Amino acid sequence: MITRQSIPLLCALACAVVVALPAAADASPLVVVDGAKQTVINDTFLAPPTADDLAAQPPPPAPAQASDGKVMATLRAALERRSINQDEYDHWREIYINALNTATVLSGRCRGQLATVISQLQRMARAGDLTPSRMPILFLQLQRNTEYWASSPNISNGGRVSFAGEFVIWQHYAGQGLQFQPLANWGRAAAVAEYCRKLGPYCISVKQSLASRIDTLISLASVRHGSTAWEYYFSFDGGAPPWMSGMAQGTALQALSVGAQVLNQAFYLQVARTALPSFSQPTPYGVAVAADGGRHYALYSFAPKTKVLNGFLQAILGLKTFAAATKDPLAIKLARLGDRAARRETPRYDTGKWSLYQRPGREESTTSYHILVRDFLRRMCRLTGAKVYCHTAARFTYYLRKRGIADNGPEAGGTAPAALGAPTGPRCGA
Repeated sequence: MITRQSIPLLCALACAVVVALPAAADASPLVVVDGAKQTVINDTFLAPPTADDLAAQPPPPAPAQASDGKVMATLRAALERRSINQDEYDHWREIYINALNTATVLSGRCRGQLATVISQLQRMARAGDLTPSRMPILFLQLQRNTEYWASSPNISNGGRVSFAGEFVIWQHYAGQGLQFQPLANWGRAAAVAEYCRKLGPYCISVKQSLASRIDTLISLASVRHGSTAWEYYFSFDGGAPPWMSGMAQGTALQALSVGAQVLNQAFYLQVARTALPSFSQPTPYGVAVAADGGRHYALYSFAPKTKVLNGFLQAILGLKTFAAATKDPLAIKLARLGDRAARRETPRYDTGKWSLYQRPGREESTTSYHILVRDFLRRMCRLTGAKVYCHTAARFTYYLRKRGIADNGPEAGGTAPAALGAPTGPRCGA
């Protein structure tokens, strides 16, 4: 858990203003849970779930073993080392026991979802990955899953959930329960922070909730090989937890940098600085991949050979935002290394008719991803003046017009990609 008091320790361990993620004109549905009541709202600052999110269908992990004592043993060991205090130990132990007991009385889909979240936690404990810094987010995630699946909800794959009075967005991944989603959380914070900056003195009404959201996300960070990180704790596309994303990490830098400005909170910049080492560390510990005389920042830390241009550019934009706010030498260096590689990579995503989603591969981007990467290229064009960004952005815009597709990107004054369906699905007994 990161606090103002822990920043010096994290620093010891770890030894260009851009437009934030735009608010979606087509709001994304969010289920707000308040006790037994569940309400669907449209959140204009929350981007819809991505196509990748909805395509994530890994085999369900093995069922949770109620007799597995490694989680308890890990908690006891952390208490004995004074890495956690007695109140934390008692609270997290209670959450774990309650989850085990609840799973035994549930049935069908609900039981399977909760059992999977429990088994994920148990596997991390057995692997030595249930570290003290990860305990706050992992036990909160287990607590929310226990509460949610006991209520017999109906939610589809990709649906987002938030609990009343709590500033965390959870996302449903089929067969894996509700999961902490760093990109969705930091993306929303970045969008609100940018909105607040544009409002200037008229932003008073949203400042408190923005500060509470950022403070909450800071408290749920982990220490990953000496770097502050916001990790993913579920299996995805062959990657096992815990893993991280350069895009999510860059978005966090962006939100923290703009948030520091609008809220006058220098502490946020201190936190962002402790997250920089992840861009220097090679995968799978960090997101750095040597490429084209510079450095590529991986979308998935477990897949360094998979290069996705939109994720890479957003990581660079986050670094540039922090560098512009602080003039930090390391951030400037990391942004330059990324820019150097991105200038050489960018033309490889141009098929002459459309954009590629990733390399290696010949899969074309969906329309929403094509517009997204075009908009990122436009921002890089404005920031750097590099012809490769400006030219490629113009070509991608031409492809849209040639196909007769409405240019509905946020920068064109249109709408963001529409939400991919309301978060409803079969109930747990189904």
